[in-house]
Amino acid sequence: MITIKNNKITMTRGDSLNVKVAIVRNKSVAGIKGKLPDSKELIPAGSPELSGCEVKFAMSRFFPGMVKYKLLLTKEIPTSTLALVLDPADTKDIPLGIYNYDVKLKTPKP
Repeated sequence: MITIKNNKITMTRGDSLNVKVAIVRNKSVAGIKGKLPDSKELIPAGSPELSGCEVKFAMSRFFPGMVKYKLLLTKEIPTSTLALVLDPADTKDIPLGIYNYDVKLKTPKP
């Protein structure tokens, strides 16, 4: 069983996962009395703006007594689909527990 709520993913070890990742651009526009409200714009999968970009998913766990997190899983997310796909083999050997995840967008240097 898989649930995703408030950026929290709960899934059973050995299940598969196929979810879309949203890339959002924050834009500021001149507002009332000099305030700058946030405006958000979704960048669609396959957009030419994503040409040369890399999107990666990483999952790690903090173990007591360790200074750093232990990286357990990384996956490339294709910019053509923006789909994060975890196969049963990706999670079947990961111990039960609570993990942190990160999705990183790397843009090409100008």
